[in-house]
Amino acid sequence: MNEPFEHEKRDDPYTTPQHRGNSGTVSSGGSCLKMGVVWGLPAIVVPLIMGLFMSVWPIGLTLAVGFLLWMGKMQATDSMTDSGAGTNTQWGRVVLYVVVQVILIPLVWFAVAWGFCAISGSGSFK
Repeated sequence: MNEPFEHEKRDDPYTTPQHRGNSGTVSSGGSCLKMGVVWGLPAIVVPLIMGLFMSVWPIGLTLAVGFLLWMGKMQATDSMTDSGAGTNTQWGRVVLYVVVQVILIPLVWFAVAWGFCAISGSGSFK
């Protein structure tokens, strides 16, 4: 019956503070599996899209960039669970994600080809 007012609840020094989600942490973006999928899947899907649409490369390029933007939006979306206002996409992080993926995808496939050549013995690494 004698319920304290809202401001009295917050000012009580004897209660443990309730922490709301910190959007600056890595774990707030989701699980480790989700982050692995978001960062690793484009290395497979983007070359597959480009290979399937090789004869009509502008469509393939558009689909590949669209896929990268979608994955970047998943990576850079900050869910605001405390206010219930939905999601807030940080477009600078999306653009940075796309640029990093455009650099990383050829490097991943170069490393795979280099490893295959090293294992098969068809190349010498001196």
